Amino acid sequence: MVILVTGEGVFSSVTSITLSQRNLEMSGIVQDRNVRFSLLVRTEDGGGCRSNAYIGLCYNSGHENVQGTYFRMLEEFGRRLITVHIHDNEGSDTHVLPYEGSINWEQFRSVFPCLDYSGNLPLKVDIKHSQFAQPAAFLSEARTRAEKLLQPPDLGGG
Repeated sequence: MVILVTGEGVFSSVTSITLSQRNLEMSGIVQDRNVRFSLLVRTEDGGGCRSNAYIGLCYNSGHENVQGTYFRMLEEFGRRLITVHIHDNEGSDTHVLPYEGSINWEQFRSVFPCLDYSGNLPLKVDIKHSQFAQPAAFLSEARTRAEKLLQPPDLGGG
């Protein structure tokens, strides 16, 4: 696969490799959201990109929580979702299990099923900051919480 990306975001493909842009603004790599996601935006509005099926979003829940945008990226670019990195935090990128931090997972469970996404739901978590310090308990809890994320939202708030 050969992909050419120019300053204008024009690209071409020879075979089918997909590029995914991850929401990274919080890391300082690119501070201007409009620059970072200009390629996604251009593929949404036609903007001269010929093969927009080859560009999508790698959604990182923890990064969006640090940014304070609370699922705006999923709502805006979810139709272009390629993969996800699911983890929680309290405002810094600690990669704890869902429901250990401050992310509103009920809101996630309302937004996520509306997307046309059939991929995996990988948890990008680390035991280092988790309340579950033993590996067996951590892994068991990770599975339980991942399964909960795939259930319909609890409209009562719990």
